Amino acid sequence: MENFINGVFKFVAAVLVFLFMFSAGAALVFFNAEKRLFDERLYAQALEKQNFYERLPAIAAEALTAPPQEGESFSAVRSALIIVPTEHWESALRALLPAEVSKPMTEEALASIFAYLDGKNETASISLAGFKTRMSDPASAQAFVDILRIQPACTLDQLAEMTFSAIAGNPKLIFCNPPDDALGLIQPLIQSGLASAATGVPDSVTLIEPGDANSQSALESLRAARSLMQFSPIVPALLLVFIAIFAARSWKDLLAWWGLSLLLGGIFGAVAVAPIAPIFEQGFAERILPRLPASMPDSLREILRGIVGAVMEGVVTPIMIHSAVMAGVGIILLIAAGIVGKKQAT
Repeated sequence: MENFINGVFKFVAAVLVFLFMFSAGAALVFFNAEKRLFDERLYAQALEKQNFYERLPAIAAEALTAPPQEGESFSAVRSALIIVPTEHWESALRALLPAEVSKPMTEEALASIFAYLDGKNETASISLAGFKTRMSDPASAQAFVDILRIQPACTLDQLAEMTFSAIAGNPKLIFCNPPDDALGLIQPLIQSGLASAATGVPDSVTLIEPGDANSQSALESLRAARSLMQFSPIVPALLLVFIAIFAARSWKDLLAWWGLSLLLGGIFGAVAVAPIAPIFEQGFAERILPRLPASMPDSLREILRGIVGAVMEGVVTPIMIHSAVMAGVGIILLIAAGIVGKKQAT
């Protein structure tokens, strides 16, 4: 009878080991995914890895000077923008939005978004204070002077119009190339125009408004799912306790059963997560990228794909490390069980 009961207990323990293997692998994925996917530092690092802030002016310039797509018509302003070579727009945009301005803006926006997702804020916003300050910088005015220098020469009527508008206190800038002796008039116009434009730029822009009942319900559901992911390791931990109760009759049994459980759990976690990154990246490339606007620059598409890859790498890497650690601990426990068994035999 005792042998029968022990056999039943070991069978139950074996079932629990397999349950532990699946639950531990799932917990490794869920716990680490929640920690990483909702950490703004992961996305900041992904942007940094793609050299996004240095490449942003070039991407924006490429978008400004992109030719019209089939069936697309441009306004007179957009047509004038295309005339300016891409490298000149890049120079102007780099003066307006250098990395030292765009990086803190982006990182603050990411922090605000995730604070909203965490329930710490009711809205998410991006600060434009650094950009406004940069608009009034002489370097920005000089960048626009460089753009004017490649435009067609100003006519007398255009020069007169700019002069009279400045005298009237309502300076008007016309996209044309002024003569050298008129630069003294044009540059203050540009600085004044940029400063005036800066005053019209808000200090911050709200990215996410306070949601309605449906939005709040979705947000609460997301937070509930995150809580479940955070507490997912409790299930395999409890299974280890039950494995010990049903299978362990000595230190050797405890070490052997726990070692086997941890080894299988670590292996399953690594096997389960290994294909996630390539599958997700392939899905993004095949399903998402083709649906983006055709006018989007190829360089931006490349960056988006790189960011997705970097984010997935940031999620998968700690899961693989924790899986390896779990499997390694399992091997150590199995070795320890063998050593204890030999000592008991002698």
